[in-house]
Amino acid sequence: MKKLLCLVLVLISYSTFSQETFSVNFKQTPLKEVLNDLEEKTNLLFSYSEEAIKNKTITLINPSITEAQLLTELTLQTDLKFEKVSKYQVIISVPSTKIDICGYLFDAETKEILPFTNVYIKGTFKGTLSNEDGFFEINDVNQQAVVVIQHIGFSNKNINAITLKKQECLNIFLKPQIQLLQEVLIKSYLTRGINKNTDGSISLKNEELAILPGLLEPDVFQSIQMIPGISSLDESASGIQIRGGSPDQNLIYFDGIKLYNTGHFFGMISNINPYIVKNTKIYKGGASPEYGDRISGVIDISSDKDVPNTTTGGIGVNGTHGDAFVKTPLSKNVGLILSARRSYTDVFQTPTFDALSEKVFQNTKITTNSQATGQDDDDDIIENIGKEDFFFYDGNAKVIIQPSKNDNIAISGLITKNDLDFTVTDDDDLISDKLIVKNEGASLLWQGTKFNKLNHSLKAYYSKFDGDYNNIITDDLVIEEENVRKNTVEDYGVDFNLTYPFNSTHAIKAGYQYSNTDVFFQLFRDQ
Repeated sequence: MKKLLCLVLVLISYSTFSQETFSVNFKQTPLKEVLNDLEEKTNLLFSYSEEAIKNKTITLINPSITEAQLLTELTLQTDLKFEKVSKYQVIISVPSTKIDICGYLFDAETKEILPFTNVYIKGTFKGTLSNEDGFFEINDVNQQAVVVIQHIGFSNKNINAITLKKQECLNIFLKPQIQLLQEVLIKSYLTRGINKNTDGSISLKNEELAILPGLLEPDVFQSIQMIPGISSLDESASGIQIRGGSPDQNLIYFDGIKLYNTGHFFGMISNINPYIVKNTKIYKGGASPEYGDRISGVIDISSDKDVPNTTTGGIGVNGTHGDAFVKTPLSKNVGLILSARRSYTDVFQTPTFDALSEKVFQNTKITTNSQATGQDDDDDIIENIGKEDFFFYDGNAKVIIQPSKNDNIAISGLITKNDLDFTVTDDDDLISDKLIVKNEGASLLWQGTKFNKLNHSLKAYYSKFDGDYNNIITDDLVIEEENVRKNTVEDYGVDFNLTYPFNSTHAIKAGYQYSNTDVFFQLFRDQ
């Protein structure tokens, strides 16, 4: 009984001591000073680290406060943990901010599960992948951290970790990502000077164009045959086929002049001087409506558009012809470009010309040497003397006028001609083949900009093609057979375009086109 009474007295004494009160008066006082003051007023001893109580202040005025109330108030004002480990000792520590997080991931549009999604804590290497059910879980995460969720084809999502605290795992929806890719411009396509453009066309810059294998000069019509989808079955400059289309289905321009014949010597040589060509744009399909005159490809060749700063020129000779060109300024705003080529095969025939002739005239009645053979009724070999006279020439002229910095006017002219005269004689018998192919034209192009944004273009052109073939067979000076074939194409037109760009990627274009084509064909045979 005595022992029980003593125990009750001790408990009463302890309870009385615990409920002792004291006064405090602190106004924005640093926590360290508060703790020192409390240790003097009470029997409490505080254990802490300097870093934990740094920059903590206390505001507390109470004339009668208990020890328990004091510790509670200190906890609320400092967000620190005051843990009483013995009758007089109190340990101050920073409370743990670690939490466990979890969630389920879904597609925001289809509501389908997103398995194997990357989930990680921003700024750390800590993370995980969602399982086959789209569920993820990460333990011991700072509640102030940011959780990043990544899935291919979806926009990244950042979520505060505290919202994913593992009590009830939330459903998280990711939005599909639509990404606009930047334009890609392919340069040096196949070789230097051949570039692929964003509008689907391929451009050839003659000044940068490297000589392709098997060519002696940067010929446009030979060079473009290296581009996939463009070929020539007879390996000529004029028999160009674009994605299986026939040569007559191609629209070919030179300085705005339509070309109906693009080759010399039956297409083996281009009829455009490569040294005055500035740029060539090729469409293998999907060309602008302003090129709507053919069903296959478009080859748009142009010479210089700016007035030359200085006079430049050149002269050259190869195995078939000689050429010359000159570019010169006539004034500050006017320039002139001239070029001409002519073969010398009617005077002197080189091995190059003989090789080309053999290829052109193989399997024909025209031979490449000075003699043709035949047989009479008695199967005796007869030697016939053959004479071949062939030459070609072409010429270009262009006047460039720049009346202002926003206007450019170009007037161009073109003429090309092929002339073949082949005869075979045997005493009084004569076989004669004459072929003349001629292409000529002119164009006017005015391009300019008004109001700093409105672009306009006015173009007029005239083009004429003449093909004249005559075959005569005589016997004893009497014409036994005559074959005549004539073909003429006369084409002229005008078009006007207006373009207004809204920004770097969008523009509206409108225009009017008028063209007229007259075609004449005659086939005559007289026996």
